Amino acid sequence: MSKPGQHNQIITIIGSRRTGKTTFMAGLAYWHRQFKSQRFTIDPVGEDTHKLADKAENMICQGLSLDPTLPTDNIDELPEYSFDIWIKQPFKKERIVLVARDYPGEVFDSINGADSLHSDYIDECFQQRVGGCLILLDRWDDDAYYVPRIQKFVQLLHDYGRADLRVAIAISKCERGEIWPCRLDPKRDLFETHLPRTTEILKKGIAKTKLQFFAISTFGVLDPITNPRPNRRDEIVFHEEFGEQRFCYLRERKVWQPYGLMAPIYWLAKEARMSSGH
Repeated sequence: MSKPGQHNQIITIIGSRRTGKTTFMAGLAYWHRQFKSQRFTIDPVGEDTHKLADKAENMICQGLSLDPTLPTDNIDELPEYSFDIWIKQPFKKERIVLVARDYPGEVFDSINGADSLHSDYIDECFQQRVGGCLILLDRWDDDAYYVPRIQKFVQLLHDYGRADLRVAIAISKCERGEIWPCRLDPKRDLFETHLPRTTEILKKGIAKTKLQFFAISTFGVLDPITNPRPNRRDEIVFHEEFGEQRFCYLRERKVWQPYGLMAPIYWLAKEARMSSGH
């Protein structure tokens, strides 16, 4: 049973390959080791999440990249990440118990296909026990790519009878110079400006109260005021099975300031926006 002020939330995270889904989860998992926030705390729970936190520390401290989430023959083989989140309000504390599944990018990329394995992922995504879905996009200027995939997602949402599902859609990697200035009003300055057809499909197919737009960055910038360059380095590695792979890691650990990571999680749990902060 949930206690007063506590929200138990199961969410799924989908998006194309290399949109930063696993890195986003790693940022949450490593939060408790790096930050002593006066506003909220994020503690990893369970073996999968602690393993992810260890990998995240390698990435942040040593510049080692995280492996992407790959498809498996059994959806239950995918790790399930759990977090105990406490949000400190002026006169009370709120608790979010978050359980999240990070799907392989192939699920979103081929959402229009009939692959049976991917169908298993989709079935889980729209189960009644799932309260919300976070969709990460990184091609902020590629409306043509997203239109058919978002159109199919909205169709599936209704086919499964999940009009009640909360959908948070976020532009990831907003530390990039061309995106950073637009992060404060992502709906207007990113989605409606650069992805107008995708945005229209979302607004028409999902109730206004069940849809919110965000911009997030796991890596952040070196300094938001004096040096807003990405706090991220890119590395290209050749993978025998998947070919050329691009990985990212932190440039300067000491000034790590992720941006917006908690905002979509808070909204998915409470259907309310955070007033300010991460």
